[in-house]
Amino acid sequence: MENSGLFLRRLTNGLSVIAMPQADVETVSVGLLTGAGARLEEPWELGSSRILEYWIWDGLSTELADLGIHKKSAPNIEWTRYWVTALAPYFAQTLRTLLQAVSAPGLQERSFAAFRSLAAHQAAARENEPQACTADLLRQAMGGTQPISRSAYGRSDGYGILDPGTVRNVYERLYQPANCVLAIVGNYSEDHLEKLLDDCQNNWKGSTSSACFPSEQAPLWTPGIIAKERDANQAYLTLGIPGVPYDDADFFPLAVLVQIIGGGDGSRLYEEIRQRRGLVYQIRSSLTSFRDAGLMTIQLGSRKESALEALEQIILELWRLERDGVTEREVQSAKNQLIKQMVMRSESTVARMNTLLTSGWYPKYPSTLEAMRRSIEGVTTGAVSEAISRHALTNSLGIASIGPLAASDLKAGAIH
Repeated sequence: MENSGLFLRRLTNGLSVIAMPQADVETVSVGLLTGAGARLEEPWELGSSRILEYWIWDGLSTELADLGIHKKSAPNIEWTRYWVTALAPYFAQTLRTLLQAVSAPGLQERSFAAFRSLAAHQAAARENEPQACTADLLRQAMGGTQPISRSAYGRSDGYGILDPGTVRNVYERLYQPANCVLAIVGNYSEDHLEKLLDDCQNNWKGSTSSACFPSEQAPLWTPGIIAKERDANQAYLTLGIPGVPYDDADFFPLAVLVQIIGGGDGSRLYEEIRQRRGLVYQIRSSLTSFRDAGLMTIQLGSRKESALEALEQIILELWRLERDGVTEREVQSAKNQLIKQMVMRSESTVARMNTLLTSGWYPKYPSTLEAMRRSIEGVTTGAVSEAISRHALTNSLGIASIGPLAASDLKAGAIH
């Protein structure tokens, strides 16, 4: 144990383990993150990680349901997460089942077609969900043909070429123990944990070399505009500004800046564009970071009559930030909002477990609530202003839209 209360161990097979005991709760959450995602796939393999996300669990649903356990997973272009939450008495069986599912899945050919179809349907659903789709389109506009521009859900029309052998090859390459992080939070037996980890390193063999990081150089974002025109009364836009990876010194200053820009009630865009002008029915900014890059994004939904004016006002507000910077009051308010959100998200074992997975995968990401709080509280007004000066808010802007606007409309609105 360390002072933080974390159990940290790297098994002889390369698997990284992080655990946080909480004796005052009745549940335990167990999660595993593996470096498998669209960014790590070859062009002819695209979609394989999504199929594996479902195929891994084949045959285990009933077994878990009998214990009152619900399995969950989440995709990213750099990783896939699997997790379960169980009552404390079922900890050993839960951890054993998760490790078995990921380290030695059946991957039976008889069930492959069903999971391929499920992944294709999920991709199609995302392509028809405007906000999610504009986020994917934005990376295409700014990332071009680089792997980072891919959707974590794949393309609905690209799954037909995938066969069991191709997907199994992706599993063999990316589901190595050294390419995974295991996290556990809640009420668990340390004796059971030690025994199960010993079994894991004896049974799950594989390469112990470093994780399968993206092989390309750090991606470059370029200004770009993509418009997917539809005859509709609503316009959905996502704007993008180059950001930073998790380990960059500007990560937390930019997180505070993004909260100031459009983090909800009291933020600049919410107050000016939604509340005062009534140009949008929703607007929100966020910071997404990867291993070697990041994006600050602004998403909005608007009536088609108001969309271009909203775009112009957003760019004007970004220009004001570049010219005038931020105030002490804005920075303190944004920090308070981030800490409140962090505390609310971290009250469950699932949220804490997912934080541990992130910190295990991105080594400089804070692993505890207190470490996160210190990082946020340490951001100064000067640090935010310096980050603004280093990351042009208006010169490298990308824009993606779905709705009645053409690319020429967006270009004119951005220039205006």
